[in-house]
Amino acid sequence: MSKVNRLSVRDFATIGIFSVLVQIIQVALGIVASPFILYSFVFFTGPIALICAPIYMLMAHKVGKPGVLLIFNIIRGLLFVVFGAPVLMIWFLIGGLLSEVIMYGKGSYNNFYRNTIGWIFSSIIYSLHLVFMYILFQPVFGSMIGEETLNVVSNYLSSPLWIIITLITVTLCALIGCIVSNRLMNKHFKRSGIIQ
Repeated sequence: MSKVNRLSVRDFATIGIFSVLVQIIQVALGIVASPFILYSFVFFTGPIALICAPIYMLMAHKVGKPGVLLIFNIIRGLLFVVFGAPVLMIWFLIGGLLSEVIMYGKGSYNNFYRNTIGWIFSSIIYSLHLVFMYILFQPVFGSMIGEETLNVVSNYLSSPLWIIITLITVTLCALIGCIVSNRLMNKHFKRSGIIQ
């Protein structure tokens, strides 16, 4: 990787600030959706993909270098470490690495279409984190939410139909969010000089 494409201290700070902002929105939406969250990820992960798309797109354009989605997903994983689910760091690390594979190539973080694909994939990774815990770490997951709750939601967490519905919803929400983001950036951010 050339020095031009290496992340600077300023880039790390930018990714950190924007990532933390996404996590704050994520937690806030989680609190609002808490009565539904274990029964349908659609009520939680879809809105996150939609609402946080402008934040991601702005972050990606401001940094414009490889590593944005990797660091973003690592920070997302760290949030779950703080919340007592360190096994999810594995999931988000893998998701971040795969995101970077998808974004491989010169100028991908300044390309609307590539960023849209990257955000959709990253949003899908996020939407499946509870399924990942349920399938591979059921005892840990059960201890976190309680066996009684686990028994109630087990059919949902292992339901191909609900997982497909969630993936479709998250994909559509992420896509709409990126389209809106692109219009916002062209109309406001680029004109005001926030991004080039």
